[in-house]
Amino acid sequence: MVEKIRTLQSLNRVRKCAYCSKLLEISTLNDAKNTVLYNGKYYHVDCFKKKCKEKSEEKNKDGTLKKTALKYKDILEHINEYVEASEKQIIESGIIHKDLLNYFLCDHYDLAIVPSSFWTKIEQIKNGTWKSLTQGIPVSHILDMWERYIQELDKVAYYNKTHGKEMSNGQRLNYDLAILLNKYNDYLEVKRKEDEEAYQMQQAAEDNRDYERTRAWINNYY
Repeated sequence: MVEKIRTLQSLNRVRKCAYCSKLLEISTLNDAKNTVLYNGKYYHVDCFKKKCKEKSEEKNKDGTLKKTALKYKDILEHINEYVEASEKQIIESGIIHKDLLNYFLCDHYDLAIVPSSFWTKIEQIKNGTWKSLTQGIPVSHILDMWERYIQELDKVAYYNKTHGKEMSNGQRLNYDLAILLNKYNDYLEVKRKEDEEAYQMQQAAEDNRDYERTRAWINNYY
């Protein structure tokens, strides 16, 4: 029963293509690459191209092109830009990471469903409108923090339980979220250092490749 409810909840990430009416699931980053969000409607990339082509050829009764035809012709000419902008918009909306967060919370906290009030709070946190927040926090960061600090959160819950402050799993969601919000600045600092180390490793690897290519060229030349 729990698995069924979780599956139904994940259907919040399933939409209908506004062109072909077939289901369009947005659950992974790859799904975002293959989806176009335009004027509040979702399309498969190929379907959006077909729509734009049809619209760019629409004519008035006197045989002249409709005014909207030029707009869709321009979209077709810059279709890659529209697809990239749409991908960025979908990712920034948090749709994909909300689904991953939902699965993580249901699994770890043994919940059949995450309360809608919790998602309202997550949306406010994402937008930076939750209480004293001075900035929005991406859902991807919330998910990453939860996964990183889950063992620490479990230890806090165990301590509370053994000291007369036991909570239901639903109550723990909000309690643990509050702990994570207090850790956000520390998390950003850790993430900044990780990004710097990753960049340095990437640069070192590129420098090594350049060195090997140069050495190979010298050996071949001489």
